[in-house]
Amino acid sequence: MKNLFKYAASYWKAMIAIVLILVVQAYCDLSLPAYTSDIVNVGIQQGGIEDEVPRQIATEEMEKLLLFVSEDDQQTVMDAYTEDNTSYKKEAYVLKEVWLPNGIMWMAYILKMMPT
Repeated sequence: MKNLFKYAASYWKAMIAIVLILVVQAYCDLSLPAYTSDIVNVGIQQGGIEDEVPRQIATEEMEKLLLFVSEDDQQTVMDAYTEDNTSYKKEAYVLKEVWLPNGIMWMAYILKMMPT
């Protein structure tokens, strides 16, 4: 064993590099399932959309969205947004930052409660 360490002492830089590369490889191998899960959950099931409620939406897109919302719920959707003509190149609606007492954003809560 003593002879082995004596021989390996001259290659200590390479041995440290090998250990570091093995650590990086283990990290990459362990993070691969999380990446695959994100691809399936966000990319395939949700069509590439991470959030159910957009934080901002262009005016023409809001008009298209309201075509699919019942008349009763259209006012609820419009109450959740404020019109903003200064922050973006186009006229847009921006989601109001209103929170329920338990920390849930009220618009996300209401949209989840609406029947589909």
